[in-house]
Amino acid sequence: MTRNSKPTDQSTPPEMIRLRAVQLFVDFYNNGASPDAKFQQLFKGADGAFCRRLVHSFMKYASDGLAVIRRINHDNNPKIHYGTACLLAVLVEYVIMKTPKHAAQSQYTMVLQRCDNVRVSSFVNHVQLVFQNEEIKPVYAPLEVQLKEFYSVKNMQIMVAAHRQEPVYFFQYTNGRVKKIARGVQITKDEDFVKGHCWVQDVAAALPVQLLGDVKGKEILDLCAAPGGKTMQLVARGADVDALEMNPKRAEMIKANLERCRMKANVIIGNFFAIQPTKIYSAVLCDAPCTASGTARKNPDILHKNYELQQYQTTQLNMLSHARQFIGVGGIIIYCVCSVFPAETTAVVEQFLAQNPNYSLQPIKFHQETEYTPENILADRPGYYQTIPNDADGFFMVKLLKNA
Repeated sequence: MTRNSKPTDQSTPPEMIRLRAVQLFVDFYNNGASPDAKFQQLFKGADGAFCRRLVHSFMKYASDGLAVIRRINHDNNPKIHYGTACLLAVLVEYVIMKTPKHAAQSQYTMVLQRCDNVRVSSFVNHVQLVFQNEEIKPVYAPLEVQLKEFYSVKNMQIMVAAHRQEPVYFFQYTNGRVKKIARGVQITKDEDFVKGHCWVQDVAAALPVQLLGDVKGKEILDLCAAPGGKTMQLVARGADVDALEMNPKRAEMIKANLERCRMKANVIIGNFFAIQPTKIYSAVLCDAPCTASGTARKNPDILHKNYELQQYQTTQLNMLSHARQFIGVGGIIIYCVCSVFPAETTAVVEQFLAQNPNYSLQPIKFHQETEYTPENILADRPGYYQTIPNDADGFFMVKLLKNA
């Protein structure tokens, strides 16, 4: 990879983009303020994308990089100042993003002059020590500290490496084909996307629908359906779908995606717990609210959270319990979450089965597998399927049959 200090089509001075990136990162790290809504507000087009890439890279490598920086500047304060943030930014840009030394140093010197001028001299003294690092060794982020008690060393290594890589995205096509999206592709301008032949959906997130097999002509209830990937999968396979979404704005995303792909489904806005069945479905797809801990590669703010899991587990069990009313004997509930915490996955299912002996786990069998189908790390536990972050997201799913 060649070293390059900025995108070639920028219109904003690069030091201004880096200044905003450092400010957003410091506000996130110290105060938990999410930067995601601000990138395109601050900058347009490629400038916004570059700012996002910088901030997300700082998030991904914060635990690793700050361990290096704190050995250099001896500042162990849990909150960081702009001098520390700029040293981290130089380290990440030089080692990971391959920015040349002189460009990284000059850019962040200008950044620091604007936001914390008194620290410029110490920054200049320390930056040469930063350049002595040609690699950044992994140091567990808060999320990874929580996960390590549940996973083998090998699987933790896979997840930690994946968390620090650029995210991978996929097109799911109406005919079932899957294509990895090349880096740099503008999704909304892709010809197949514009023509409605495909939508963006992680390959792991696309697996739960495939557990249902042939759904042609069947009535399916899709819970927490936004942004609509699973709904469109079901419609493409011939199902009659009621897509339930509590958030009106997210429900509009489902409608927009269906319209673009020239598909039809009944989009319902409402709280699942307040709805009583007016018909019996062949299956309920329960993609329950969760920590989203399996998506840290795409959402690196998740790496810095410490989760209280009980509240999620309670909601998930309540959703499964309520879903029972919507199917008859022989009906199916697909329970799935984009989580890698056992408290949200196997523990939820085990509690549900203990409380509902008339339900049973069914074998994991996909209607259509592709070259991108991720590995099941729970293959030794029949009926359970768990992926971990790698090229795909971390995702869990089971198929539950109502026997009586």
